[in-house]
Amino acid sequence: MINGEHLTAMNIVQDNPQQTVLAYLAGIIDGEGCIRLAKLNDKRTTVHPSVNCGMTQAAPVELLHQTFGGSVTWKQPTCKNASPCKPLLYWYASGANSAAKVLRQLYPYLRAKKEQAAIVLDFCFNKVDGRKAGGVSQEEHRWREELYWKVKKLNQRGVAATTEFERRESACDSLLLQETVRESPEVVAPTL
Repeated sequence: MINGEHLTAMNIVQDNPQQTVLAYLAGIIDGEGCIRLAKLNDKRTTVHPSVNCGMTQAAPVELLHQTFGGSVTWKQPTCKNASPCKPLLYWYASGANSAAKVLRQLYPYLRAKKEQAAIVLDFCFNKVDGRKAGGVSQEEHRWREELYWKVKKLNQRGVAATTEFERRESACDSLLLQETVRESPEVVAPTL
């Protein structure tokens, strides 16, 4: 029976190589990546969706880039202790079109970050383009702010990171972009 199940699983992998790659990459994003909405500037209401991942192992990050496009760069994180940190190969897909392209394909396979993906997809597909609409309405601003805080709260589950990397106003449970609350107080959205 075990051999029969194993052969069945092997046949599935051989019959659906693209699904296998997507399931693998979803696992990478679940464990090492970040799905977020970031505020690019405190003075603006711009909320920016992105999916990113940084690892010292290049192969998974290169596969993300080959599969989805986006950008890849090497980053040197700042370590908290005196020991040197390994450089990270960092991949990201940012902006509504790029993030939606990635998340639409990974969504069926995500486990840990499925809620974040659903919220970011909602944002990507339903946001009003302020440039085309003559600005962002108060209602649109409140909706964006609500989604931003939902994702931020979901991404603040992690334990304090050993590396610090990025300083934008955002939160992510990835060790690469860890900006989580160190003492785990409740995240409260400001009233609008």
